[in-house]
Amino acid sequence: MSPAISEPHKLTILVAEDDDFLSRVLIDKLEKENFKTIAAVDGEQAIQKIKTESIDLIILDMIMPKKTGFDVIDEVKNNPASKDIPIIILSNLGQESDIEQAKQKGVNDYLVKANISMVSVVQKIRAILG
Repeated sequence: MSPAISEPHKLTILVAEDDDFLSRVLIDKLEKENFKTIAAVDGEQAIQKIKTESIDLIILDMIMPKKTGFDVIDEVKNNPASKDIPIIILSNLGQESDIEQAKQKGVNDYLVKANISMVSVVQKIRAILG
């Protein structure tokens, strides 16, 4: 048996989404696109994973149990260790004021669930991560 060839480092995406079905669809799509994924079902769990895992990008729902997406953004952006992690919001909150507030807090993109496809999500991720 030949020695294992080391695989290139897979980029790791945290999927912070409390809707189990959508979370599974996103994770399946991202893993098919050769990303490593980590799931969080609420804002507190998302913060824990960000502190303990090496995350390259966060896909974040705004309406989650325990901590909202805005709470998570604030904690990520106010922590020197995580402030540079790109964040893509994927939410049902599509009001201009929510989008503007999230962008002012430093998110990279804001996608409204009803208006977006999984292919578009992957394209946005690739554009941000290069």
